[in-house]
Amino acid sequence: MSERWPKDKPATPKRVLEANAVTQIDTLEEYQLLLVLANKTLSSYPLEALDTSDNQSAMVRRPKKIQGHANFFKSGIGLGRHLVCSVKTSTLSTTIKVFEPMENLAKGKKKPLSKMFQSGQDALKPFKVLNPDVFFNVSNAIANQILSGILHPC
Repeated sequence: MSERWPKDKPATPKRVLEANAVTQIDTLEEYQLLLVLANKTLSSYPLEALDTSDNQSAMVRRPKKIQGHANFFKSGIGLGRHLVCSVKTSTLSTTIKVFEPMENLAKGKKKPLSKMFQSGQDALKPFKVLNPDVFFNVSNAIANQILSGILHPC
């Protein structure tokens, strides 16, 4: 079994992204995305943002907000697509927003020239909004079980 760190390299963690109160992270490797839930806001970063070299622009490390007031999210494959479900709960309602990664972000896809000029383009597009409270009152635990049954791990 090999070690993760070379013996001559210090093993102290280094902050790469400015995100406080992070409660959940996930990666969508095929789409080169890092999903971060921090301060109840779901954001995405390109995986390039984790590169520690100094020659990166500040735009690469800037998060793209997907949804505010999110309690948790789950990513996986459902309906034959990669999906990201974000759950927003309050005292009176629960809303599950389903997002799909933009197809032009998939690994191996050639990025068009216009992509270079559209740095503000969203990485995830809305797919569906579900409001299960119409049928029953949903807690975080039940919403997590629903999403686990719908989505299969990537």
